[in-house]
Amino acid sequence: MLKSPRTGNLMFERVIGVGGDTLESKGARIILNGLPLAEPYAVRSSVDGQYSPWLVQFDRMTVPSGKFFVMGDDRDLSWDSRSSDFGPVGAESFRAKALYICWSSTYSRIGKRLE
Repeated sequence: MLKSPRTGNLMFERVIGVGGDTLESKGARIILNGLPLAEPYAVRSSVDGQYSPWLVQFDRMTVPSGKFFVMGDDRDLSWDSRSSDFGPVGAESFRAKALYICWSSTYSRIGKRLE
């Protein structure tokens, strides 16, 4: 859980990259340090079939030292590090770590402890 840098609201996001990592997207795939990232948890959806361009694809970038690149699991509806208003976040933004999965489209994951 982290505090939004823009609104101050608390939100759950997944850490995708840390300082020094290179990231880019190619269609629906996230490329981390040159390799496709396996993301069975990522959900693709849209509002009325419309996607914001920055939600679908972003250019190659290097995560600044001491920062974290975060993304929501509902990739097409998440306001996260892909947005220039949000960007990579510092450790001071984090408030807590999720311990259990409470909801999942894969029902066998519900109630499981996160490692």
